[in-house]
Amino acid sequence: MAELSEPSGALLSASRHADMLTLGAASALNRGDAAAAFRFADRRCRVSRRATARDYLLRAEALHKLGNVEAAQADLATAIQMDPADPLVAVRLLRSPDAAARRRAAWALLRSLTATAANRLEAVETLFALGEPVVAQLCRAGAKMRGWVCWPGSAAATFQCHGVGFHAARLLERDPAHPLSQGHNACLLDVDLDFLGECKVSFRIQDRDVPYPVERELGLAPEPRFGDAEVGKSSVTALMIVVPVYEDYEATRDCLESLLRQDLGPMRHRIVVIDDASPNPAIKDLVEALAARGDIELLSNHGNRGFAASVNRALRQRSEGEDVVLVNADTLLPSTALVRLGEAAYGTPAIGTVTPWSNNGDLFSLPEKNVVNPIGGLAEVEAWDKAAAAANGTGVVDAPNGVGFCMFITAACLDRLGGLAEGYGKGYYEDVDFCLRAKALGFRNVCATGVYVGHLGSRSFNHAKRDLVVHNLTVLATRFPDYRLECAVYLELDPLRPAREAIARLVVPGGVDVLHVAGQGPGRVLLDDRIARMRADGSRVVCASEEQGTRLALTGAAGEAPQSLSFALGASDGLEELAAYLERLDPARIELSDPLSLPPPVWDILLSMGKPIDWVIADGRILAPSFRAGTEPCRIASDRRTVCDGCLDAYQAAIDVGPMAGSGRRLDQMLSLADHIIPLDRVTAAFVRRFLGAGASAKLVDTFAPADRAPRGDGRALGVVVPAASSEATRLIASLSSSFRAHGYDGQIVVFGQTLSDLAVMGLGNVFVAGRYGADDLLHAKRHFGLKALVLPYRDGLALPDTFAAGQCPPKAFFDFSFGATKVDGADLALDPRLCGERAAGEITRWFLDL
Repeated sequence: MAELSEPSGALLSASRHADMLTLGAASALNRGDAAAAFRFADRRCRVSRRATARDYLLRAEALHKLGNVEAAQADLATAIQMDPADPLVAVRLLRSPDAAARRRAAWALLRSLTATAANRLEAVETLFALGEPVVAQLCRAGAKMRGWVCWPGSAAATFQCHGVGFHAARLLERDPAHPLSQGHNACLLDVDLDFLGECKVSFRIQDRDVPYPVERELGLAPEPRFGDAEVGKSSVTALMIVVPVYEDYEATRDCLESLLRQDLGPMRHRIVVIDDASPNPAIKDLVEALAARGDIELLSNHGNRGFAASVNRALRQRSEGEDVVLVNADTLLPSTALVRLGEAAYGTPAIGTVTPWSNNGDLFSLPEKNVVNPIGGLAEVEAWDKAAAAANGTGVVDAPNGVGFCMFITAACLDRLGGLAEGYGKGYYEDVDFCLRAKALGFRNVCATGVYVGHLGSRSFNHAKRDLVVHNLTVLATRFPDYRLECAVYLELDPLRPAREAIARLVVPGGVDVLHVAGQGPGRVLLDDRIARMRADGSRVVCASEEQGTRLALTGAAGEAPQSLSFALGASDGLEELAAYLERLDPARIELSDPLSLPPPVWDILLSMGKPIDWVIADGRILAPSFRAGTEPCRIASDRRTVCDGCLDAYQAAIDVGPMAGSGRRLDQMLSLADHIIPLDRVTAAFVRRFLGAGASAKLVDTFAPADRAPRGDGRALGVVVPAASSEATRLIASLSSSFRAHGYDGQIVVFGQTLSDLAVMGLGNVFVAGRYGADDLLHAKRHFGLKALVLPYRDGLALPDTFAAGQCPPKAFFDFSFGATKVDGADLALDPRLCGERAAGEITRWFLDL
């Protein structure tokens, strides 16, 4: 690791490792060493869950200098997605050919609390170049208007504010001491309006009036209009349904139709729609027609004010004792959703907010938590809602906060808080802010676990969503510094899991083509690739895998149901529930990848389903016994292109008396039951043909294309591919490190994957652990790391996956557990799996140096 020799000790410190990778990447870029910069930044992005936008930006810069423009652009896009407000990311975007991207980056720099004066000046100049006549940041707090203004040239500028019966104007004078006055005019603004009503702000420059938006001071919300809610209130007596609308006509129409279909019985209720200056004529026509029919009450904003300000405008018309439900205009509500939310709100004491489940509800997402799950139409929403009601009734579970896509707020809570804070711009996190303030006053935020509402997501805000989210999350963290940790702990403990699983048991997907029962181990990377290819071919796949040997988890491969669903394997009722669920799942066929390790009860359940079974072999150790150093070497070790018949006898003997003897019956059953045997790499296919007999060979299905002849790499590094950490792989890497030194070779060994202890392995000095890599990544790694050859270190599994044998990957050394039955092309090296680590490392080193 010569590239970072000075702080190398810190690099190997677990507590400082991530930060030192970032420092190493930045230092290498500063001295012009793009290859070293890429190594450090690449590992930082792959192995650390705390990788930041700046880490991806560093890798993008290194990739760009290495000539991989496409990958550099992808990393830049990731950095922008993670944190468009980061000053370094924004400065990089100021050089984008996309004018809209430059504009967003400039405003991100102006809002940033950590941007330098030079950054801000560059941002202002960018906006002027894009045609902005004036650049300002204004914030209103009560009757005060504060901020700064910058305008170009020598023209005079006037600040103007207009309200109902109110007008104020002030001539602006250039402040030469202002940091933005370099080449421009800039000054601070501090105006006492002596007016609390709504007003519009503009600047008059060169006889032109330029309207300008004004932010609200954080925390500004309507004052409470009533005292404490009526004592003894135990149910919803009056309900205000508040719906701001802006864009997306179809979603808005469907949402309002679902609200008009609500079965609220005799409850006094009203739907208040706020037209937040929608630019869509179809939406305006829709809400005006509904208002004319008396179906809704319509409020219209003169300018676009955002979610919080629009909601607060409606709340100012709230009656005493009236509960409220906030509804996004892109939601779909089942017909009894609002009644049941009200029942949940008054079912237990001290509740302030109630949020239902949703496909897109953050903490309350189904079937997978905290992600955006796919959504169908209203019929699918109602099916999930029916399952939630059947599984959980009127139950509630406490949560750190609610989510405003559909959030019921009790009258008592609103009477204490007044409304939403208006310091979050056009949207995002004002709902969380409200809930955290409610919690501070003793109110509970809960999930109604028996109610489900569909939510399309933030289509109204389009590309601006991420900018808003990142900026407002920073604002929220400033207001509530403990919230992020509380939320992380809540997600880890997952108190909603029992209720989520109860629903998942009732929602069984139809049309499942394959139930894929997966094993663990190094072959898992090939299984993931196979599942992805089946999905690409249009197959619907549900995966089953063991969780710590105690539960069987079922997961829809495309993110659909089931998710968050598992069954206990050690209890009879758990096995009965599993059998019943699989019977209703009714897959067309079953794929088993590790039948020998399946618990007997699960094996029996799968056989009882009577489905066609395919055996997918991705891990050779399922078939091959563990060949240990010290056993008789293969007679033809010097010529790996010939089959050694003596190895066939050794294999049969190991089957009869070795560790596989207890699995022999299961193996015989699989060979008999399987419709097809599908090996995922060439070595396993050769093994099946050679050792499992004609019956197995007849069922063999090759899923791979012929391998290309491997070209020689032009670098100096040896790559070791480790899809799953293992002691044997880690020991071989250590032996290779020693062998390189013994042969006087100063090149580097690069590990693609993870070892049992990455930092200890990197401490060997001539080894760098890059992190997890896929087959496609390895094609680029050949150039980025200067690879000359690859090693696949497993002795009896994942010997030569064809995903690593195609294309332009360099020559490979692998342990051939088919004992010569595998055809070896080009410069590849096939090793006897019974070689000890030191001898194997020596053979690999000599082969590598001779390439």
